[in-house]
Amino acid sequence: MRAHVPLGFDVTAPISCLSSSIPEIEEVFIYVPQNKNPKSQEAINALMSYLRAVGKSGKVIEVNPCSKKTIMEMALNLSDRNLICGGSGFRAIGIELTLACLFTKSNCLLRVSLEAGGPCLEMELKELWEGDLGRNEAIALAYAIVNGKVSPSELEELGMGRKTAWRVLNNLIDKGYLVKVERGRYAPRASSE
Repeated sequence: MRAHVPLGFDVTAPISCLSSSIPEIEEVFIYVPQNKNPKSQEAINALMSYLRAVGKSGKVIEVNPCSKKTIMEMALNLSDRNLICGGSGFRAIGIELTLACLFTKSNCLLRVSLEAGGPCLEMELKELWEGDLGRNEAIALAYAIVNGKVSPSELEELGMGRKTAWRVLNNLIDKGYLVKVERGRYAPRASSE
């Protein structure tokens, strides 16, 4: 299994995610922004120390979250089995990594932890291949997976028109990918549901 960690400033969630699958993990890819600040470097150092302590190595990959090439670079790093550790706080890279899985139809287990620790969502992305997702649907689903929830207004902020945003959400609900959690807010359906 290959693990992918979009890393922000906090290593609590990524370490929690990795620790439950350490025996299966062969490689760890750590994605950080090219223009990282000192807090990012501290997080990288802490995560690399953890990996050394458990006998694993990690590869730090600096990406430009504002470049279209980033998703393709990530797609090239995917293997037959992937673990994506979300929840570390760096949302743009997390969305792009999820889109890379969707784009390549790779077998990816998405494990998101709460910032304070503890499990939040675990979902096999390969379950999505039964039906085809359109571009806007893939973006909306990736946003919901990375952020835990999605609303029409958030999709509008991503450039979708109001009617398109509602249509996309309704399509994802009809296909069983999202569930309504409160008025105007939708969450990914957990794999156990």
